[in-house]
Amino acid sequence: YHLFVFAGLLPWIYFSTSVLSSGGSLVASAGLVSKVYFPRLIIPAASVAGGLFDLFVSMAFLLAAMPFFGAGWTVNLLAVPALVLGLVVTTLGVGTLISALTVAYRDFATIAGFALQVWIFVTPVIYPVGMVPEKWKWILLVNPMAAQVEGFRSAFLGKPFDFGAIGISIAISAALFILGVAYFEKVERRFVKLNRMNGQTA
Repeated sequence: YHLFVFAGLLPWIYFSTSVLSSGGSLVASAGLVSKVYFPRLIIPAASVAGGLFDLFVSMAFLLAAMPFFGAGWTVNLLAVPALVLGLVVTTLGVGTLISALTVAYRDFATIAGFALQVWIFVTPVIYPVGMVPEKWKWILLVNPMAAQVEGFRSAFLGKPFDFGAIGISIAISAALFILGVAYFEKVERRFVKLNRMNGQTA
């Protein structure tokens, strides 16, 4: 069970911390954004990329702990790079959208924090998918993090992959990313203009 939870927490901790970090990144960099021109999408993307080091260190600890709990390494571990890429797409999609919403509505950062606390309970991080009643399993399909968590478990614990669920997760994540970028570009111009006006007023 320790490895089961550890493998589930790996993608979730990276996702939640990176989403919160990227969500408030543009507002936190308001002074720089209003003075220097550069592709501002880099700011939330940098927050997402920054969490990868912690993720890799945590994966190394998990790999080292597996033999002590009687779990051997399997060929499923070869899928880890692809799973990490999918996790980054999911995190970037959600993080970019929340970043744009936080620019438009400053209180949204608080809402995002609360939403993530609820989100973890509808994601099989500390419980197996088998515990979810059949009538509620559709929630796991529309929750992109559910397949990501199960994918990491399959890779590290040698379980079969649910390629269908992972494919749906990536598709939803890509759609969130496109929506987030579109909305981000819409509100960033207003955000920069507002900050410049505030700077001139000051």
